[in-house]
Amino acid sequence: VTNGVLNRDATAKAVNAVKALGDVTVLCAGAQAKAAAAEAATIAGVAKVLVAEAPLYGHRLAEPRQGCAASRHSASASPQETQAAKPPKSR
Repeated sequence: VTNGVLNRDATAKAVNAVKALGDVTVLCAGAQAKAAAAEAATIAGVAKVLVAEAPLYGHRLAEPRQGCAASRHSASASPQETQAAKPPKSR
């Protein structure tokens, strides 16, 4: 997610490459990620969409996101609904 926009082409290609392995979960993280998450949910093969929206995710750095996916590993959502992930606490 860049400036609130999903790279749909790249995401769809990634989903297509792995969907034969089982359910595909997409994580959309960014300062503005809700619209991108809703769009990701419309991609064929997506079983779950998780969204982490906070200003610290807007810089596209890996460090703030490292705990994001792990903290939401047990979340379940249909493609029509998204789960909000809480940003990690500042150190």
